[in-house]
Amino acid sequence: MAKNYIYLYSKIALAALIFTSCKNNFTANDQVAYFGGEVENPTSRFILFCKDGEVLDTIPLKNDNTFLKKMDSLPAGLYSFKNEPEYQYVYFDKNDSIMVHIDSNNFDESIVFCGRGGDKNNYLIDTFLKNEKDKNE
Repeated sequence: MAKNYIYLYSKIALAALIFTSCKNNFTANDQVAYFGGEVENPTSRFILFCKDGEVLDTIPLKNDNTFLKKMDSLPAGLYSFKNEPEYQYVYFDKNDSIMVHIDSNNFDESIVFCGRGGDKNNYLIDTFLKNEKDKNE
């Protein structure tokens, strides 16, 4: 099991390195974003990318349960992603490249973000989990 996590984190680290090591040639009007990751034990073969409850895009999972989507003109803001029936929120800023790891068997507790924009999203999920824990005590 530890071998699987080492393999997974090496894949995520490699993807993060690729996204963050490229030279930034963004202009003031560029608002491109990347969203990708891996889903362990998927409950469906796609990820729904939503804003305010409306599906903006359906991202298919590849055979290895990974996904990646380039989104042009994505305004900064709070979005959600779903692997039915579970969902969670993700915050995108201008030119973010966010990778996420999800295990559908333990959805919220397993989410880990990395890449440009990953830190703020990890903070948000940690805050969410702490609030859920406090609510249940």
